[in-house]
Amino acid sequence: MRQAGRYLPEYRAVRGNHDFLTMVRDPKLAAEVTLQPIRRFDMDAAVIFSDILVPCAAMGQAVSFAEGEGPSLAPQVRSRTDIDRLRDFDPNQATGFLGDAIRIVRKEVGDAKAIIGFCGAPWTTASYMIEGGSSKNFEHSKRMLHAEPQLFERLCARLVDNLIPYLKMQVDAGADVVQIFDSWGGALDARTYREALLPHVKRLVAGAKRLGVPVILYVNGCAQLLEVLADAEPDVLGLDWRVDPADAIRRVGSRCAFQGNLDPCVLFATPEIVEREVERTLAAFAPQSGYIFNLGSGILPGVPVESMDAVFKVIRGRRPRAKSSGSSGSPGARPKADVPDLLGSAERERLRQQISSTDAGSHFPPEMLDSILEQINAIRAKRLERHEFRVGSRVRVNEGPFRGEVGTVASLDEAKGTLHVSLVLSGHAHEFEFDWWQLERA
Repeated sequence: MRQAGRYLPEYRAVRGNHDFLTMVRDPKLAAEVTLQPIRRFDMDAAVIFSDILVPCAAMGQAVSFAEGEGPSLAPQVRSRTDIDRLRDFDPNQATGFLGDAIRIVRKEVGDAKAIIGFCGAPWTTASYMIEGGSSKNFEHSKRMLHAEPQLFERLCARLVDNLIPYLKMQVDAGADVVQIFDSWGGALDARTYREALLPHVKRLVAGAKRLGVPVILYVNGCAQLLEVLADAEPDVLGLDWRVDPADAIRRVGSRCAFQGNLDPCVLFATPEIVEREVERTLAAFAPQSGYIFNLGSGILPGVPVESMDAVFKVIRGRRPRAKSSGSSGSPGARPKADVPDLLGSAERERLRQQISSTDAGSHFPPEMLDSILEQINAIRAKRLERHEFRVGSRVRVNEGPFRGEVGTVASLDEAKGTLHVSLVLSGHAHEFEFDWWQLERA
């Protein structure tokens, strides 16, 4: 999520000498704090350090940040005159510092990591401009939306007209993915969002897709909006921590990939609890075809670094390890690259303790325990056999939120050991990807 390094001591060292907007507008500083978490944790992608209010300043509003008080924008945009006074901007000139920061990050990470650019969504950006800052109830924004819908539509249209070139500038500079943040989208009901915001969001998503990169749409508090947001046709839908994964998969899972959705406050718990909750989140999204693990909202400044260590311990434990000449003998030994790790660190440790608690197992050396665990993992990871499952055969789901559901195999991938199964849910057919061991012949 955005500002992914602000809990790190190295970030605080930089922040202690510079105010927030200086860091945003200085390409070297922005690149440095973007790269800090990548250097420490080897994340898959770097979220460029910036702010969703950068375009507001480029359009003529004065934007400032008071310590502990959030952003302030002036003058507020509340009339036709105010909207007409906004200026369209050339992103390469007015916000070229962001493109420069992306180029610096690209030079350091090369092609090994993705770079994520972003912008605010029409509702969130407009509400900041109208309210003049953060708001709990959005009185002025909702008044304009309902009482002067043509005025509100004009403002959103102006924003999208400028945000598409703004995203293009980021892609041209080297961004591989763009994310659209609707931080306050959850303040709207589904009908209002569909009628007043969806046309603008859909145009923004379509404009970003034309740039040739995947588009992530994240709306905080989006449980009531899932179908509406899927209609915007993003490649990935970001889910906040309040959304039940099974519910999201049932409602829109076949239409886009998901990103999310660990509660950021879980990271204040012990590393053991963090590992457990990351495992739980991964398991909950296992039936989803296309998934990015992430938090369900922005990371909080006071998060212990040890919690992030715990997150990546689990994530890396799910990935194949490079082949080696022999077993490491360590408690966390992972399977070879041609055998995926299907146990996970929590299950692996549970089995280790279960075996060690027996009379015989208490005498096993660590190397023997590692060998036993790898055999258990290998049994789970055996490849799909065509005579067990064929296209058109009926199967029953044994794990996850669809346990007990009976569906039909639509296609299979022998190399991956996965099947695409068509399930009829609430009268509608949906296709999901399952690993073969999650199914049995019906």
